[in-house]
Amino acid sequence: MNADASVPTAQVTLKTQRIFEKPGHCWVYAGHLGQVEGKPGAGDLIDVLMPSGRFYGRGFFNPFSKISVRILTFEREPIDERFWTRRFQQAIRLRERVVSQSNAYRLIYG
Repeated sequence: MNADASVPTAQVTLKTQRIFEKPGHCWVYAGHLGQVEGKPGAGDLIDVLMPSGRFYGRGFFNPFSKISVRILTFEREPIDERFWTRRFQQAIRLRERVVSQSNAYRLIYG
């Protein structure tokens, strides 16, 4: 694992552009992976590129799963404490808006 976990250790280029035309697809399956530049380990942060070389997203790499990359963001941004704080705050605000008639909810999904 990379010592500075907020910085990508590698980048992977997708084999196909078809299902990744618009940002929003948060899982990248092993069969969609093309060329890998660098030597990412399990849990490392990596950048995902379209076949054209255009940035698609940034996420966690898992070479042992059929879901090889779990996209965290579609922006080139550091995945640091500020990123996670912002995401948690967004999750809280969303649940406060949509959850009613309950005193409990799941804040974070896996």
